Amino acid sequence: MKNDLLKLIRWLSSKLTCNDLVSVVPVLQEILGGSRKNIALKPEEKHPPHYRQFRVDPTLPLTEPPVPEEDPSDWEQIQREHVQRTGKLIAMIQRRNNPVPEKCTCQHCHAPARYLYLNTGKAGSQVLCKICGKTSPTHKPPGQSKLRC
Repeated sequence: MKNDLLKLIRWLSSKLTCNDLVSVVPVLQEILGGSRKNIALKPEEKHPPHYRQFRVDPTLPLTEPPVPEEDPSDWEQIQREHVQRTGKLIAMIQRRNNPVPEKCTCQHCHAPARYLYLNTGKAGSQVLCKICGKTSPTHKPPGQSKLRC
């Protein structure tokens, strides 16, 4: 028996008299027999699948090569399209801390650093472009390693 089941039995025996426990037995038998429809049993837990029985699918899931995503056009073109749609320019980012390196640009639309957020905080290894919404690495040179003996 499971430890939790023993705890439940101990708790029941401490709360019920001997006659009450004797009257519980037929009710439990009715539940197990299925004649008590108003009391549902907990479903059995599913076991993980047997991984040795897995087979390879007969047909390949990909029959055609995936269509590559189009890289967005130049950031100035995206800016002009945004002005035509909304009548407003995409505003530059107002920085308080964690500046992006000035030479850093977006790999996808080539937006300058004034439109880039630092996406990884103080680590500074990734930027998020406000123009195209994609992420790029900052190409920040790694720090000098500390030599220890």
